[in-house]
Amino acid sequence: VYCTAGGLANAKLARKHLAQAVQLDPNNLRAWYGLIAAAEGYLEEVERLSGKGRKEAEEEGVEVAKELIKFGGEKLMQVYK
Repeated sequence: VYCTAGGLANAKLARKHLAQAVQLDPNNLRAWYGLIAAAEGYLEEVERLSGKGRKEAEEEGVEVAKELIKFGGEKLMQVYK
C-alpha cells in the first residue's frame, strides 16, 4: 500500500516493512518481490526530486536501494532456476 501511495517517505516505509517481512520469513517470495518493487519505487521517487531534497535522498538511500534490488533479484533467480 505504501508503494502505491507515492512519495519518498512512503517508499522508504514500504521498503522497511518488506525488509521486515523477508527477515521474518526468508522463503516468502512475495516479500522478496515486494522489496525489489519498493526499492525500485524509491529510486523513481528520488529521480522526481530536485535540488537539496534529491541530494539528501541520494546520500541516504540510493545505494541501499540498488543493493536491495541486486540482492533480491539474485535470491529470486536462485528460486526460479
